[in-house]
Amino acid sequence: MLWDDPELEVVELTSSRRALALAFGRRGSLSDRLRDGLDQARFDLLEVDDLQACLDNIAARKPDVLLHDLVVSNAISDFREQVDRSRATETLPVLPIMSRGEACPNALSLTPASNDGEIFLKLRALLRRERPSALSGRRESGCFQLDESGFKMHFQDLSAELSKTELCVLGPFFDLKTSRIDRQSLESLAFANNGWRTGSRSIDFHVIRMRKRVKAQIGIDPLCAIRGFGYALADG
Repeated sequence: MLWDDPELEVVELTSSRRALALAFGRRGSLSDRLRDGLDQARFDLLEVDDLQACLDNIAARKPDVLLHDLVVSNAISDFREQVDRSRATETLPVLPIMSRGEACPNALSLTPASNDGEIFLKLRALLRRERPSALSGRRESGCFQLDESGFKMHFQDLSAELSKTELCVLGPFFDLKTSRIDRQSLESLAFANNGWRTGSRSIDFHVIRMRKRVKAQIGIDPLCAIRGFGYALADG
């Protein structure tokens, strides 16, 4: 996966807006790496180790994302149902944390082998999928600009309207300095898919549709295919 690369570099956020992450788990179980990753993604962190405190803060503080330790939450049979009943907002993005055991594409890994960039990429991908309004400002890469909360991609004085699916496909390219993503990682970030099969081309269908629609609006294809690997943001 993309975040298995120890040389992975993400693009720093320039927006001054900070979001709120509520973390539920054992006290002191969150690593400095997670705290640094949350800060890099412009999140303030509130930690709780009691279920009722977690539910009360969901209702009162209206966090932008809920992180939960799988070891703790799996011991509560109706954890997600209680979370859903407590939220005061239409959606509440939820991201599980794994501190040991086998890696899970949909969870945030805090094992010694995990990459710091994984926190940044998965948090931003989750918000695009479930709460894009929490993403403010424009992201720039080469000749393109991406307005995530406005669902628009800009090229020179032209702009393309994006669907949420198209935003989820394009967004990760603006988070990376290399702007190159393999198919498996792109599908995981865009759709939180953990059923990837070797040789799968399901992501290609969505990419092809997005490229066609965006090119029709701004006159340029935003992505280029890399044979046997995935895609890269076009040079323009």
